Amino acid sequence: MLNEITFFVQLDRESLYDAWERFKSMLRKCPHHELPVWRQVQTFYNGVTLANRATIDAAAGGTIMKKLPSEAFNIIDEIATNLYSYGQERAECSNDRSHA
Repeated sequence: MLNEITFFVQLDRESLYDAWERFKSMLRKCPHHELPVWRQVQTFYNGVTLANRATIDAAAGGTIMKKLPSEAFNIIDEIATNLYSYGQERAECSNDRSHA
């Protein structure tokens, strides 16, 4: 499991939210991974698409790697959650319009 964490890569067509949740799930499944938070952030960041790196950096107001590790982790968590919520809202709006 530690290898899967260390060599994490976002899957094709996987949203940032789903990639983040999968990454956190891998961390939970390997509670003795001993990876410091900065390494977790770096591993996830390096494993996502360039477009998602740009999204993360934009939300961080510059490269996320210059943030404190706990702050960077929280920023990624917030971005992923917000993008998921935004997608849910858009889907609900689309469904409302199609039923009108």
